[in-house]
Amino acid sequence: MSSVRVSVIIPTRNVAENIANIIKAVSKNCMDLDVEYLIIDMNSTDSTIRNALNAIKANKLNGFVLQNGNSTIGSALNTGIYKASGKYISFVFARTLYSDFIPSYYELAEKKGADFVFASSKLSDKEAKALAVGLNNIKGEDLATAIARSIISVEIPAIMLRNDFVQSNRILFSENCRRGYAEQYIYKIALSNPKTAFSEFKLKKDTENQAPIKESNDNKELHILERVDAIREIAELVEARFGNDRELCELFRYEKLPDVIMNCVDTLLKNGVKPSSIKTAMKIKRCDEMLEVSKNAPSSLKKRVFIWKKFPKLYNPQ
Repeated sequence: MSSVRVSVIIPTRNVAENIANIIKAVSKNCMDLDVEYLIIDMNSTDSTIRNALNAIKANKLNGFVLQNGNSTIGSALNTGIYKASGKYISFVFARTLYSDFIPSYYELAEKKGADFVFASSKLSDKEAKALAVGLNNIKGEDLATAIARSIISVEIPAIMLRNDFVQSNRILFSENCRRGYAEQYIYKIALSNPKTAFSEFKLKKDTENQAPIKESNDNKELHILERVDAIREIAELVEARFGNDRELCELFRYEKLPDVIMNCVDTLLKNGVKPSSIKTAMKIKRCDEMLEVSKNAPSSLKKRVFIWKKFPKLYNPQ
């Protein structure tokens, strides 16, 4: 049986200037834990792989680098999950780097026997304490509802999962979505009914060691609609597992899904994509068929959907 307590999975692509400092910073914080470091590279064209290997050796760490080819982040993360031998799993993202959370998460997971641990960067101490109490014994569908209604915010680069929970429920990332894969994964976790623990640890970005966020044309590209595919799959999962829960099914099919579609429309319009081009792409993806809202949906969402469907040239992105 492995003695590794935490498997830290780090997907990388062209972060040669930062990867050594990231590995050093994370490992320094985890000195008192038995940790393995799984760097999963996605076809870097710089010296990321060599620098990562050197950092593992220089810091005398238990870790290795795997080349995952020209893959999506979801595929790289799944490779890390398959290879992880630790009792718990955490993800570290080079361009969205949070500091010092792993030891406190591990301590809380062990204390509570938790499958899923997360924290927040936005809550006050009082709010965090109340949420920590409120999430005790929460059902998976209630957790998913709270996330869908934005009552709770969860960020993939700052969570911890019990490995056995992930493996037994086969909770894997979508390998086809460049957008929406993280959001979808959070819902997969919640809908698998984890024993959840909220940490009162205050999340902070490690801006000193974090890799710079590169400018991207993603928000101008129609593949942003892949986020719709990710949430559609969650709506289908909800209907398959909780078909008797009409309120939950309607929330995802007729509120969350249309809201995601309209958010994609907003992003594309703000970045100069013509309404006609968006309409064509939506037709190909059959988004118009999914753009139906329930009577219980927020009035603001109903209004956005109505104007976009009837008068797209008059629609103002939110």
